[in-house]
Amino acid sequence: MRAMRRTGDRYGPMQVPEEAVLLARRAPWAAWAAYLVGTVPFVMGLLYFWSDMSRGALAYERCAPAALGLALLFVGMKCGQAVYAAKLHDVMSRRIRPLSARRIRRICWLQAATQPLGLLAIPLALIAMIPFAHVHGFFQNLTVLGDGETTDTKLLRTKAWKYARLDPLSHHLTIWLLSPWILGLAMILSFGLVWFLMAVVAIETGYDPLAWFIVGALLYVLVMWPLSPLGFALVLNLGLLFVYLPELLRILFGWDTIFRLSSGYAVANTTFLAALFGVAFLCLDPILKAAYVIRCFKQDSLTTGRDILVALETQRAAQEDAE
Repeated sequence: MRAMRRTGDRYGPMQVPEEAVLLARRAPWAAWAAYLVGTVPFVMGLLYFWSDMSRGALAYERCAPAALGLALLFVGMKCGQAVYAAKLHDVMSRRIRPLSARRIRRICWLQAATQPLGLLAIPLALIAMIPFAHVHGFFQNLTVLGDGETTDTKLLRTKAWKYARLDPLSHHLTIWLLSPWILGLAMILSFGLVWFLMAVVAIETGYDPLAWFIVGALLYVLVMWPLSPLGFALVLNLGLLFVYLPELLRILFGWDTIFRLSSGYAVANTTFLAALFGVAFLCLDPILKAAYVIRCFKQDSLTTGRDILVALETQRAAQEDAE
């Protein structure tokens, strides 16, 4: 344990997030294809489910089949992310592990058997705050380590939990900078609290949705920027893009949209917030997965020595290029 801590300190607390950005940029096209094919359908399905359940006239009748479909999309997302993480791990370790049909079946089984619990465990841990880093890291490590090389779920859980508790300073900084879970919970708490207070005060007359959005956005800014500065900057820029893009389309191409004609009320609903979070998730989560690939690779290398072999191969390649 002491050797692991010294190794983690040698890398520095900020090196993992920095290397994660570089590793994500080095990801092969097959890795990005697996990630997007798995994740984008889930995000789109979640937006449709959210909009339909909050505004659809037949929401009660469609709730059960839609929830089942969303659950299947969630498992597909985790499988795609596991393949993405495996490809990144191959890039770091300078080896190629073919994705056979048997290995893909193992990935699907491992992710389906371990990841659904995270839908409840991670939000509850985030509300409690103290165990959040360990729980968050545990399920992220399951994505990285569940690459189909083994089917022993007990060994996988033990290893994932062990790695989640190592190098806590770098781990917390990685979550602080890259985790989209903080964005989502802060959004729910900020706008949910304002909605509840305004509904209680205006119980007879109702409340103005635009006023709800403005007050909720101000509270979200106060809560969000110290909890996740990078995520806050991303959400702010995406929000401005969503608001001004319809106006740009009208100016440049003469296209008018219902969004622009609504005089600001199009943003004053939870579907807009869900879409904002969905795009922010697609921007942050690939880098977060890369960060956990780096963490798992470094911890594995303490016993396998793979990082030394990679360094020797890099040095040998550099010498050959110089000659």
